[in-house]
Amino acid sequence: SVTEALRTGMPVWRAADDAGVALPLAVGERVVGALAAGFGGNRSFDDDERAFLAALAGDAGLAFERAALADTRRELADTLQRSLLPSA
Repeated sequence: SVTEALRTGMPVWRAADDAGVALPLAVGERVVGALAAGFGGNRSFDDDERAFLAALAGDAGLAFERAALADTRRELADTLQRSLLPSA
């Protein structure tokens, strides 16, 4: 499940009945979120699908991290600009 992927940092593959996957979105050793997908019925995931989904999760984790860093830089720039400009 998603909570297991978040807690362990490891992918969770479920093939029986309601097949699904929960993949951690990691940046280095730090998990920044999780990606989950569900499929109706029984389904197995071959090596190519697992590799694709793992690459997708890796790219998504990096994108979320870059977005968070961009927000932090913007907030820092706004704060710096406000502190340098006169209040009147």
